[in-house]
Amino acid sequence: MRRHGAEACLFFGQANVRYATGSTIMTVYSMGSCVRCTLVPAEGLPILFEHPNSAHVSRRIVEDVRPMRGWEWTADPTASAAGWAKEIVAALRERGVTSTRLFVDRMGTSGLLALEREGLDLADSGPLTLDAREVKTPEEIRLMEHNAAIGLKMLAAFEAAIAPGVREHDLLAVLTESAGRVVTRGELMAGVWDENWFGSTKTLDVHVSSLRRKLMLRGEPAALITTVRGRGYRFEAGVAG
Repeated sequence: MRRHGAEACLFFGQANVRYATGSTIMTVYSMGSCVRCTLVPAEGLPILFEHPNSAHVSRRIVEDVRPMRGWEWTADPTASAAGWAKEIVAALRERGVTSTRLFVDRMGTSGLLALEREGLDLADSGPLTLDAREVKTPEEIRLMEHNAAIGLKMLAAFEAAIAPGVREHDLLAVLTESAGRVVTRGELMAGVWDENWFGSTKTLDVHVSSLRRKLMLRGEPAALITTVRGRGYRFEAGVAG
C-alpha cells in the first residue's frame, strides 16, 4: 500500500474483503449490494463494517467488527450514506490516517458522493490489489499445490475417457456380442460406461453416429447398426459391406 501511496483502502468487492479480513458472508448478495465493507489502513488492523445480522459470525475471526450503516434500502439514501461516510472518516482518523486520499474498489453512487462531500479524494485500488494478490503465504502455496494436483488428476481421467476410438471400440464389442438382438440404451450405457452414469444419453447417440461413420469409411453399410426407436440399437449380423 505504501508503494502506491495509499494510507488506507476501502473495499466493497467481496474478494478483497475476504482477502483483507478472512471473512466471507452473503457473497452473492453482497456482490450486488453495498451491505458490508472493510477499511484497511496501511498500519494497524482492518475494520470490517458488517451487515448487522451477520456481525456475530464475523466476530469469530475479525477483531474489529462494526455494524454497517446501509443506505440503499432506506427512505433517504442520501442522508443514510452521509451518516455512513462520517463513520468512515472517523475510523480513518482513529487509525491515524492523515491523508485525504482513499483508495476504493467499488461502491454505490450515494456512498461515493457522500465520501467526496466529506472531503475525501477517491482513487482506484485496482493496481494496488493486483500487486497484493502476488503475495502468497506458505499455507496458500501448499493449498494451491494440493488443488493443482487434484485438477491434474481429474484432467488425466477426463482425457482418458475421451481418447479417440476407445468408447466406439467398447460400443462395437457390446453390440456384436448381441448381434441380431436389440440392445437397450440402458444396457449399452452400463456396458460401455457404467451403471452409475448420470450424464445425458445423448452421449450414446453421438458415439453410435461416430461408430457408424468409421464403419462406413471401412466400406461397411450404415444399416449395419440399426436404430430401434424407443428401445435401443441392433447390430445386423447378416449385413455386410
